[in-house]
Amino acid sequence: MVLTGTVRDCNTLQPIKGATVMLYKDHSDSAAMLHRPDAAVKTDSWGYFSIRNIQDTLYRVYAVVDEAGNNIYDLEADRIGFVDSLVRPVLVVSDTLKELLKYDMLDTAKCNGEKLPSCDETDTWNVDAGVCKDSGNEALKRQMIRNFFALLLFSQGSPMILGGDEYMRTQYGNNNAYSDSANNEYNWFRWGDWLSNDNAVRMHDFVRSAIKIRKQYLEFLAPKAYYKADNSSVKFDWWAPDGSSTDGMWGGKSIGMYYKSEETGKELFIAINMETNDEKAFTHLPAGDKNWKKLLDTQSYFDTKGYFDENSSADKKKSQNIFGDGNGEELPDGGYTLKPRTIVVLAR
Repeated sequence: MVLTGTVRDCNTLQPIKGATVMLYKDHSDSAAMLHRPDAAVKTDSWGYFSIRNIQDTLYRVYAVVDEAGNNIYDLEADRIGFVDSLVRPVLVVSDTLKELLKYDMLDTAKCNGEKLPSCDETDTWNVDAGVCKDSGNEALKRQMIRNFFALLLFSQGSPMILGGDEYMRTQYGNNNAYSDSANNEYNWFRWGDWLSNDNAVRMHDFVRSAIKIRKQYLEFLAPKAYYKADNSSVKFDWWAPDGSSTDGMWGGKSIGMYYKSEETGKELFIAINMETNDEKAFTHLPAGDKNWKKLLDTQSYFDTKGYFDENSSADKKKSQNIFGDGNGEELPDGGYTLKPRTIVVLAR
């Protein structure tokens, strides 16, 4: 028989690596302090454990952070957790048992050796012999997540977000959580888990703030009439980075979308630069460069340790990719330069 499970910290809900899971046929409350267990195993980096080849009987189950490493619970030195009822294993050991299969959980975002369209020698991703590898650049990955949210929330229609996306819930790489076999702790919501991770908290704040900004411009993003309709008061134009016509540039990776309401006078400009450098500068903004405000910028710099070191008063719990709490920050005259693979939203 086999017994599997996960050990987590009750305060942070983070998995505990190296905890000792101990099984006792002795069901008394003091068993863990008096003698060694009938079976024991340590948890892995994800807090997961698997105890194999155990008898089909009832066990008292404890998890101990065993400081002395002697498989005895020390009341003064160790932390302990336990299952409040007796446990009986129900799984039989077999080569096909999913709980016993070993998975590479180091980084589910890597390219797995496949050459992707975005991989080239001038790319900001790590490239090895023309094959895209995981760059390990977590700030860049978060930038791309913000890009996805920006494209979603500043497109027309009704945005749909899967619960947990707003704080980067990954399901540990499982992209098929709809099958019966996916009903396990890797796919369950870890309520409050993300609150101890500043990166996740800032992403949550970014999404919350972007939704707030979207609501201010619903006449553009959820219009009652489309732009070419006779009763539409909204003007829409595609915009090239240098202010020229967009005709013939549809093969490029940088473009702007300009909205203006004839009724309210509101203007919204969504600038997209998917180039691998910042040469594609929006040097000419629609209807003149003055009085534009920057609402958000997805670039990674505002979400890095370097930024917070240089700006010690910045709140690490708030997204610094949002400006003026969503109300915007004045731009200097002369346009705005977008960093590689970033999206900027401007308004006036």
